[in-house]
Amino acid sequence: MLNLSENFAQLKKLFSSRNSDGLKVFAAENSQQALEYSDIKLAQFAIVAYALAKLLEKSYIVQSKRWKKFSLILLQRLSSGEQCRENALVCEDSLGAIMAEMDDLSSDLGRFVVSVVEKAKIKTATQIYAHGASIGRAIELTGADRKELLGYIGATRLPEHYESKSVNQRIAFADKLFR
Repeated sequence: MLNLSENFAQLKKLFSSRNSDGLKVFAAENSQQALEYSDIKLAQFAIVAYALAKLLEKSYIVQSKRWKKFSLILLQRLSSGEQCRENALVCEDSLGAIMAEMDDLSSDLGRFVVSVVEKAKIKTATQIYAHGASIGRAIELTGADRKELLGYIGATRLPEHYESKSVNQRIAFADKLFR
């Protein structure tokens, strides 16, 4: 069973310590788990983590007056998420509110061609696709724009480090899930 409260706690810890590399690792792990468990919430955690990492890497954002307000709101929402006690609707509401806050911040500070959340959706969908999902399934899990995703995948050489699982490994995993 996935522990959503722990995911919120981990996000809060990584964000509080401004660990953008750790957020990217967390995003990659959650994108892979989103595919394995067919879980949209895990894809949303990946999107949030990747978007936060990208925001933290922009010094003009972190040093802005708007950042302090954003950080306080984000930490409050992450704390609320920690209390969701596996209530999927409460967790989804917290994740949705966090993504909306990030969209507002990236709009307010306006140096993005595509919002940071949309970019994170494309990145997460690409990772899910690279792990063996179809384009359609990657879009279903992340909500990424099909045209943008296809353009990104077409322009990107996917890294070689993604592991591919054999059919037997996937069947064994599915057996383990449904026992």
